[in-house]
Amino acid sequence: MKKVVLLAIMAVCVSISGFAQYFIATPDGLMDLNDQSKNYLVINFEGKSASELYTLTNNYIQKNYVNPKNVLKGDIKDEFLSISTYAENFLMLQKALGADVYANVNFLSQFSFKDGKVKVQISDFKLTLDKDRNFKAFNYVGGSLLDWCIFNTNGNPKKKDLPEKFQNYFNNYVESYIKFVKDYESSNNDW
Repeated sequence: MKKVVLLAIMAVCVSISGFAQYFIATPDGLMDLNDQSKNYLVINFEGKSASELYTLTNNYIQKNYVNPKNVLKGDIKDEFLSISTYAENFLMLQKALGADVYANVNFLSQFSFKDGKVKVQISDFKLTLDKDRNFKAFNYVGGSLLDWCIFNTNGNPKKKDLPEKFQNYFNNYVESYIKFVKDYESSNNDW
């Protein structure tokens, strides 16, 4: 029943935003909600060449990252871009003794380009608890009862709401990228 409600909510969001692809958090990582054998999304941009999509994605990186040269990990002109991102306090794990416990994450985003579409893959999650970067790392899939993790080793969520919160962060990340690409040309002329 919960899956039906979740899918209904996502269908409404799709009709509102026009964004039809979503990630779902699984013990194997972020997978395409519609085809969980794929650990990536393919976003269609009708009428855009691979070269235009590469340039727009590079513009997205330049305008949305404080130090774009430091986050860029791979660059093949008109074919591929890869960036490393650090997000502080991206996921509230729980309230503990009156204080919120947040996780930070480092992750890798890979963008591959073909005419009319971009493949987006997000992987290599490094989750931590310390905001001063004295990292207390924890695993996406954990072990013991005391481990911080998104999923237990048996594949069940550590806490019922963590996978949804995790995937929502990355779905919002992809939606902001899509919005940037679609709105870039019109927003660039309004000054």
